[in-house]
Amino acid sequence: TDSFGYIHLAKSLHDGFQFPSILRTPGYPFFIALIGWLTHTTSIIAVILFQIVFDTLTAVLVAMSVGFFCLHNGLNKMGAILYALNPLAIYYSGKIMSETLFIFLLALSLYLVKKMLTQKNNRAGILIASLAVGATILTRPIGLGFYLLVLSFLFWKVSAHNRYNLIKSGLIISVLLLAWM
Repeated sequence: TDSFGYIHLAKSLHDGFQFPSILRTPGYPFFIALIGWLTHTTSIIAVILFQIVFDTLTAVLVAMSVGFFCLHNGLNKMGAILYALNPLAIYYSGKIMSETLFIFLLALSLYLVKKMLTQKNNRAGILIASLAVGATILTRPIGLGFYLLVLSFLFWKVSAHNRYNLIKSGLIISVLLLAWM
């Protein structure tokens, strides 16, 4: 199954920083290996605990994204509650699967892109948002399609200055993805 494949790839990364697969992106196996490095263990329970924390933070990010998903704060809070009570999100946070990390990174990316577009001359914000989007894509490749959809929508809705920031962000993401290939 997928879980065993992710664990095998994570062990390869943890033991010798090798990634012996062209069929999977390295985001989730790197996440598992990173937890191993941080906790000095290969415990699946540690990975699941981190995923539960990320799942909780996803609901918080949805609540904080006023103006991106909708213009009314109450709707964002309702969305956060619905996400927190979502049985599939709860189920996947307890499994060795990339879904929880992907959804967290996707919500984080959207939140950071929103912040990037609302703050002027914020080079660190552009870099951090770009790294979050890149990590999302490296976790699940479908993130690229989602990002391109959001990017094409935003490109026509924002000011010229923010278009320039979106282009810079796209270049940073491209370099990150090319480094993996």
